[in-house]
Amino acid sequence: MYGRLPWQFAGVMPVNYKKTHDCNIFQATRYGLPIARSFFWVSLIFIFFLAGVAHAALFSWKDDKGQLHVTDNYSNVPPEYRKQSGRIKTFESKPAPAFPEKAKSSRQSEFEIPLLPGGENHFLVEVVINGRGKARLLLDTGASMITLNRSVARRLGLDVLSAPKIPFSTAGGKVEMPLVALDLVDVSGASARLVETAINPMDMGGIDGLLGMSFLSNFKFEIDQIHSRLVLRPLSDKGEFLYGDRPGDWWKLRFDYVTQRIQQSSANAHALSSQGNQEARNAKKLAAYYKRLYRKLEQRAFRVGVPSQFK
Repeated sequence: MYGRLPWQFAGVMPVNYKKTHDCNIFQATRYGLPIARSFFWVSLIFIFFLAGVAHAALFSWKDDKGQLHVTDNYSNVPPEYRKQSGRIKTFESKPAPAFPEKAKSSRQSEFEIPLLPGGENHFLVEVVINGRGKARLLLDTGASMITLNRSVARRLGLDVLSAPKIPFSTAGGKVEMPLVALDLVDVSGASARLVETAINPMDMGGIDGLLGMSFLSNFKFEIDQIHSRLVLRPLSDKGEFLYGDRPGDWWKLRFDYVTQRIQQSSANAHALSSQGNQEARNAKKLAAYYKRLYRKLEQRAFRVGVPSQFK
């Protein structure tokens, strides 16, 4: 081994060396073939690795009626829009956080969640957020979405500073709150993903927040005050095919909702920018927020095999 020259490890040999040292040809060939095979397999693994981490591109365009369309397949873009420069926008689709979910399931589940006394005929529910943080939220079917107080948001490491703000009407008047989307909300096994949540900068009377409709609307729910429990049932009918843990109609409503928000926030951002309004920056952040939410929704839909008619 120590008597071989450097080029023999690569299975190659200078011409002048071959002419005068024929005895080494067998040795070079013998060691060169395994090394060449090694380079081949290393290269192949590297190519597959790159393919796995590559980010997909999403394409968006507006039709003649001003409706926004988004797809991850360029062939879905109508030919007349491909030919017109500037009509199609592309943006990178990064992998969503990994929360394992079954690709297709028809399992029907009913969850009975114990309600904790919250005073004055109110109930608290224990919630696990993003798989790592617990909070006790006041059950509020009149709240449009989950609301968390500032200390819970800090404990969960939520990015509040860069989040867009939206107005809310509260008992204390109109308040602007940062808007975020929680990756996972779990209540005693009943879970929902990409749940819109507001962060209340005001004091919430010592509670962690509100459990509102952005979570509850993922289920058929019933509040059993006599037995102090919240009953959550699937939205699907018995035997209905599910994609992940939701029926096709749920996916369709969700995609429609986010698409409408993209259109509204983008139009508002454009109008405010043209007027030189100082609110234009927040409007642009809101439009970007809904575009990110759409990408995450599309990534999850792809993982669980949602057909195109439900998008």
